[in-house]
Amino acid sequence: MATKPKVLVTKASGITEAVTAKTPDDMPDVTLVPMTAVARLFIRTLKFYISAVLGLLGYSAVASIAPMPVDQFTLDITTALTMALAPTVVNFLFNATVLLGKFDEQLPELMG
Repeated sequence: MATKPKVLVTKASGITEAVTAKTPDDMPDVTLVPMTAVARLFIRTLKFYISAVLGLLGYSAVASIAPMPVDQFTLDITTALTMALAPTVVNFLFNATVLLGKFDEQLPELMG
């Protein structure tokens, strides 16, 4: 039997907990799982960090086409992990600002 597909809901209109939508017998039911804003912010930041690290590692691999020793690869990974932090922090701050702007639109009474 196939597993139930799950849909993560980022803009839930009144959905506070997981809801299962019934489908015809030949199709599996769909479960809607709402995500909090903090979880979305964390996932976006982690995705950006992993993309930045992989991009820097790709650049490192292209820059030195020849086979490299393990110690050089370790240094390249450490450098990529470190260099990816600054743009990730900027991306985190940008996403947090966007999120606060959405809170301001949805709940103006909380923002003063």
